[in-house]
Amino acid sequence: MKWLGKIYPPKTKEKDFLDQYVHHYNSIELNATHYKIYGPTGIQKWAAKANGKDFLFCPKMFQGVTHRGSLKGKDFILNEYLRGIVAFEKHLGPIFVQVSDTFSPKRKDELFNFLRSLPTDLQFFLEVRHPDWFGKENIREELFSALKEMNTGAVITDTAGRRDCAHMYITIPKTFIRMLATAYTKRITQELIIGSIA
Repeated sequence: MKWLGKIYPPKTKEKDFLDQYVHHYNSIELNATHYKIYGPTGIQKWAAKANGKDFLFCPKMFQGVTHRGSLKGKDFILNEYLRGIVAFEKHLGPIFVQVSDTFSPKRKDELFNFLRSLPTDLQFFLEVRHPDWFGKENIREELFSALKEMNTGAVITDTAGRRDCAHMYITIPKTFIRMLATAYTKRITQELIIGSIA
């Protein structure tokens, strides 16, 4: 593990990574919530590790909502996901909504309707990766205007070979920047993120 002796003291076990991580950083992108829906009890255990700290968890939306089939008709599974993550309480940061690389502007109505259906008392940020969202000015402007109107943030993604995803559009007075510059950086980032919540 590359971060032992740097971020984490030597011989730190994976289950204890988050205990150390909260001493060095003030937020984490929580990838685990993309792969599994966690109930309030599990979420509260993570939140407790940040007690007394100005620390935010930024949970990634469950892939069963965002990556499997249509965004329509997901009310039950979305509500179960949200029921769990609100247990972060004061440690809940923005919720990271990522759609798949194949999710193109041809599905913009589906996307916008989904985003408009989300609770307005929670903060959401959207990441799109399909090149057509950025390739034409009218589509790009429509996307960012819609996000601004919905009070939804736009994730800025720094990833190798995709300068379009590292846009400079700020749709709300907050930013959410992801750095996935190289395969090496991505692997190390995953170690930090996934290991920290194991």
